[in-house]
Amino acid sequence: LTFTTSSLEALYDGTPLTKHDCYMTKGRLKDGHTLQIEYKGSQTDVGESDNVVEVRILDQLGADVTSDYNITYDFGTLKVNPRVITITSSDAEKVYDGKPLRDNTYTLTSEHKGLVTGHTANVVISGEITNAGAVTNTVKSVKVYDDAGKDVTGNYQIMTREGILQVDPIPVMITSASALKVYDGEPLSAETYQLSDMLLDGHQEFVKITGSLTEVGETLNTIEFVQITDKWGND
Repeated sequence: LTFTTSSLEALYDGTPLTKHDCYMTKGRLKDGHTLQIEYKGSQTDVGESDNVVEVRILDQLGADVTSDYNITYDFGTLKVNPRVITITSSDAEKVYDGKPLRDNTYTLTSEHKGLVTGHTANVVISGEITNAGAVTNTVKSVKVYDDAGKDVTGNYQIMTREGILQVDPIPVMITSASALKVYDGEPLSAETYQLSDMLLDGHQEFVKITGSLTEVGETLNTIEFVQITDKWGND
């Protein structure tokens, strides 16, 4: 006798996948004999396994006569496919203030209606930037747990999209002073200047002005060099 079971494929939903179909595809029972079929095939997590059954044959008196038959099996397959989810970290932007820019928020999207009911995602986002510039808002890790606290991450296909953290520089205008005098044969210079905005607390500017004029006429009061440092002397 040959017994064949069906195959079935489904999306992971946290519950056992079973298919209780079994057919005798070769041979026949003796008159008066009956079948007892025990379905053992089951697949809960992502992966596949045989749709196993165990057959017993009973005679008219209920005695087990399975050993009187040469039984073979042709098992189908139970296959569970992963749920696909996408974790997208947020974008964030600010003007430089000397403090780190972080944004740990994210969105979870899915073509399969999100997580299984009762499941939760633990997402760690590690993006950070302090100085002017831009970096990716890195998704460091993603774990998924069921309602009993069991790690079921392996049942999800996790995609990530990373946002951008951007710190914009503070706009500051430095204006060198103007100066005027009657010609006296000595160079005319003016090393003073004005800032359009206050710097952050603890920050200090260093400005080098090199404008100079001796003969009659006029020239720009050149600002050759500007550096701003924090309270520790860092540029």
